[in-house]
Amino acid sequence: MDDPATPPVDAEAARSGLSLQRLARHSPKSVLVLWLSAIAVVLSLGGTTRSTADVEALLPVAHRSPSGEPLILLELAPDTTDASTDTLLGAAAAITERLPDERVPLAPPSGEAAAWFDAHALYLMPDAALAEIGARFSDAAMSDAISGLRARMSSPLFGASGEEPRRDPLGLHELVQSNVGRFTSDRARATAAGDLLAPGGLAVLVQLRSTRDPQAVLADVRGAVVGMPVVASL
Repeated sequence: MDDPATPPVDAEAARSGLSLQRLARHSPKSVLVLWLSAIAVVLSLGGTTRSTADVEALLPVAHRSPSGEPLILLELAPDTTDASTDTLLGAAAAITERLPDERVPLAPPSGEAAAWFDAHALYLMPDAALAEIGARFSDAAMSDAISGLRARMSSPLFGASGEEPRRDPLGLHELVQSNVGRFTSDRARATAAGDLLAPGGLAVLVQLRSTRDPQAVLADVRGAVVGMPVVASL
């Protein structure tokens, strides 16, 4: 059985219905108001989306700095000629004295990191170095090390050399240091206080933990380094 024919569309009824084209032609302002209202509704529903000029907005959320922990960048003033890395470290120390309850380490202190590395370095050595380590524990290598140590100790200048014969007589520390590049890079390194020092030594990054207004924190930081050839920014 054939489907019933589609009833004809009443042209007059179609002309009398709602048409955005006809509405835009007769009342363009009304269409603009409708579009703005729709955009406002979409933005209100997407409350988790934010627009910000902060550079951290370019990073994934998991990699952004925690809120309430501002980072202070200390740089040498552009017109400074006699300042050095020590100037930046002194400025970081001044901030610690000014804000002792708000300053927190950004990285493990260099001394603590070095101590950990010294205690675990042999476990981190590459496989290619294991054979050389084993060779230094051989009978012949240890006999040669003892003979050399006895010869140096018999010299009247041995006491002034500063050598400590009981520390690393087989030269294992030297071997580890020759492979240290495998575990380090040319990126920023930690200072003794736990701040980050740029590779060229021209900038230091200091972390604070504060619930105060960021501009008030920055004002305190700049007050701590006043008179120093250092530029502090948040």
